[in-house]
Amino acid sequence: METIPLQFDPRFVEEMVSLRMEAEEEEGDRLLVKLFYQERDHFYAKWFAEVGFEALFRGALDDFPGILETNPLIFVKRAWERKEEGAELYGQGSQKTVLIRLSAARMNGPVLLQSFLRQELLHIQDMLDPVFQYSPDLPLGGDNVAQDELIRQRFRLLWDIYAEGRMNRRGWRTLVPLEARRREFQGAFSFWTEQKRETAFRKLAGEAAWTQEGLLQLAKEGRERKSE
Repeated sequence: METIPLQFDPRFVEEMVSLRMEAEEEEGDRLLVKLFYQERDHFYAKWFAEVGFEALFRGALDDFPGILETNPLIFVKRAWERKEEGAELYGQGSQKTVLIRLSAARMNGPVLLQSFLRQELLHIQDMLDPVFQYSPDLPLGGDNVAQDELIRQRFRLLWDIYAEGRMNRRGWRTLVPLEARRREFQGAFSFWTEQKRETAFRKLAGEAAWTQEGLLQLAKEGRERKSE
């Protein structure tokens, strides 16, 4: 007897298998679930590399031999919101981990993704550079939580400008155009004189080398002036 042709919609199959595995994970065959996830992860990793996503990350890392020399573990994780995106450095001594969080939507724009990675990796490079004198425990110096948050936001803006200035000198595209960043800086430090703002911006985006403490002191200048 001939076998009757039987076809299933691939999306239906995917959903049914996923639902079954969720049920098995809670109260069923854990070994079956483990095997399923191993095969699924291998499949997606293969195609992640096949379509060129992995090469984008490796290419960005190749621009920073100073980071690679420390032989860190690089872990890339999905960020569910834009405010969660960024790169962080963990660990002490010789064993370090670089955690990169970004939204899946960034993968749709390779050029902007490259800019994002370069900027975040410049921050990591600064953290590893003895000249920058980075400390994760450096106190912000505000009088309360609100002031600490204001200083943190300004510090991040100053650090971004410092990174983007170096990107511009290397001929790399930045996420935010220089003039747009200048306007953002002017708004954040509007209580300074125009001359002081322009001088500070040129130093940040120019060839001057900054330390974490130097950027923080500049960010705190804004807090002190505002509280007068």
